[in-house]
Amino acid sequence: MLLVVFLVTSAESVTLALSMMTSGGQLSTSAAKKIFWTLMISSTATVLLFSGGLGGLQWMAIAAA
Repeated sequence: MLLVVFLVTSAESVTLALSMMTSGGQLSTSAAKKIFWTLMISSTATVLLFSGGLGGLQWMAIAAA
């Protein structure tokens, strides 16, 4: 349960940070931007999990770093 709370909180923080960066640094962003980034992050993770499993997700994390 604690792991789920950590993952959800981390995903929400990343979504907020991305929406603030794409809106020119405004602290208050629209819900549409937050929803867009939430869908982009979750769809990317889903595609990586289904295409290569955990190995594909780990490879992408290493390649992005």
